[in-house]
Amino acid sequence: SSGGQEHDVGSVMSFSSTCSLPRQPASHLGTKVEMVYSLLSMLGTHDKDDMSRTLLAMSSSQDSCIAMRQSGCLPLLIQLLHGNNKDSSLLGAAKGNREARARASAALHNIHSQPDDKRGHREMRVLHLLEQIRAYCLGCWEWQDGREEAGWKSKHVKPSPVENQIGPAICVLMKLSFDEDHRHAMNELGGLQAIAELLQADCEMFAMTSDQYNVTLRRYAGMALTNLTFGDVANKSKLCFYK
Repeated sequence: SSGGQEHDVGSVMSFSSTCSLPRQPASHLGTKVEMVYSLLSMLGTHDKDDMSRTLLAMSSSQDSCIAMRQSGCLPLLIQLLHGNNKDSSLLGAAKGNREARARASAALHNIHSQPDDKRGHREMRVLHLLEQIRAYCLGCWEWQDGREEAGWKSKHVKPSPVENQIGPAICVLMKLSFDEDHRHAMNELGGLQAIAELLQADCEMFAMTSDQYNVTLRRYAGMALTNLTFGDVANKSKLCFYK
């Protein structure tokens, strides 16, 4: 019937319109990616503070976040968070500049703040745990750096892995590291570096302790690092930068 034909035509038109919608955003996104590439090329001569400020500003919109991800910004953010001595002239040592690290962490969070699929939710879960560990490690380093100052110990409490719930966090990461998809997310988000820094910070803070909490924390960290480096030459090389 003519009514049925009109309905079918309307359905086809609706479907065609729906299918054609992504074309315009895709073109728009392509422009965004080109812009990000251009900005990244300009960052080659900038220091880590300039980089972190620029990248954080770029992560202010969802389109820009998608473009940043597609243009390869994540490794640069991880470098800002966990730069090693090899690139210290540009990005600083592993402990780095607190403000630059904070901005890089915020930009990384922004890029993953609106997960729209299973992969995105998986990455956000991992990122929350890594943020918890990074914040604790930063507190440990600040306490170590300032403990020689007069009156420091009376004003600042030594960071506790128990109070900061680091044990449960590394336990979950250790369990997730047995899953290939979660290992991929951890690799992309700097999980190897964050866990290595946790192990290093715990040894520096508590030395050769027999405390069961620290021993278990180190065991879980070691298991996670074993899973992340198994059969992965690149990750083994990264791990060698840590004492």
